[in-house]
Amino acid sequence: MVKLSEISSELNRDRFEELQYTIKKDGSLFIAKTNENVNIHRLGNLDLKGVIFDEHFNLVAPGCNVPLEELDETRTDIKGYTSAIDGVQYRIYFHENEWKYSTSGRITPDVFWGAKGTPTFAELFSSATDQWDSSALNKNFCYYVFLEHPQFTNVVKHQNIKLTLVDIIDMSTPELNHIELDTDTGFTNHLVITQEAPTLTSDTDPRTLTSNDIGYCIYYSNNDIYRHESSLYEHAVSVKPNMSDPAQHWVYLTQNETIDTYLMFYPWNKDFFDSMEEKYNILLRTVADNYDSIRDIGWRDTEIPSRHVKYMKDLVRDLNHTFNNNPSHGYDIIEDHLLDQDTKRLYFLINPYEVPARIRDFPVEQEQTSKQESTATQEVKTEVSGNSLDDIMMAD
Repeated sequence: MVKLSEISSELNRDRFEELQYTIKKDGSLFIAKTNENVNIHRLGNLDLKGVIFDEHFNLVAPGCNVPLEELDETRTDIKGYTSAIDGVQYRIYFHENEWKYSTSGRITPDVFWGAKGTPTFAELFSSATDQWDSSALNKNFCYYVFLEHPQFTNVVKHQNIKLTLVDIIDMSTPELNHIELDTDTGFTNHLVITQEAPTLTSDTDPRTLTSNDIGYCIYYSNNDIYRHESSLYEHAVSVKPNMSDPAQHWVYLTQNETIDTYLMFYPWNKDFFDSMEEKYNILLRTVADNYDSIRDIGWRDTEIPSRHVKYMKDLVRDLNHTFNNNPSHGYDIIEDHLLDQDTKRLYFLINPYEVPARIRDFPVEQEQTSKQESTATQEVKTEVSGNSLDDIMMAD
């Protein structure tokens, strides 16, 4: 196995930390995870995003290529052009006597991106096993593929499962040479490289996009890549919140009043959004009715849903002065307060997947309000946590 220091003499754990990569362990292996502060994505011939190595700093799988941020029109070392793909990238490599596959952010891709119940990235990949033959692969190579899948949607809603080989790297030497795709016999679909750039769509009006609307990639002789996306695709990306769950999208879009444009690009979420609006209206009525009860008869005699306890305390505190001066209030004041909440908090309060409250035992003589607060303690911790949604869905 090739050591990272053979590829680049400065590669060690301290150097990764200096470059602000986060090293995560999974079993006996480690992966370098990128974040918004990282601006160096390659050292020597090694792409660093998602590079996988063992405890002795032996290379297990190279990282994933991060496209250039800007187009340099003076470059003349263009190798060719390819159509851009809207999908999930995986690496396939041989380790400990078996073929493994990882995404750029997970050694074991047992997480998902989407609504609750969406298949994990591992489950998505397993449904494409008929499109590659491990017996035809070279155990010294790392294979890079993109998966398009009907059960995973970034921007384009795919109708069929398609696994496309986009790169091969020889890991047997520190040079990490790229292998020509046409030498491979293990994959059904190969990335097609042409000498002419595909034409970008000139459409600008929001609509459902297809694979032909994404754009194209420029490949350079030093393995740099520049991804040139169409204005229509960029618009579709810009109106979609960077959140995994469509339920989170509804909350964010409602708070920012941008749902109509979103649904022009993603109309398949319309029915789900209608159900979210119904759940939100139920929440609003529940909060308003509980506020009235608290104001009229007090906390002790008001049974508050445990999920709402902490929010109700904040509401009472924040609006006490307002309601004292305006006792004939309507829903509008409470709704303004509700929509001003953090997106994660409002998502938690709506409870789109009707997650039941945790049940705990309490002494009989304990007051009702204390019971409610105690019952909600764990939920409140989840609500205010910065990673509150990770219990339901996770992503790369």
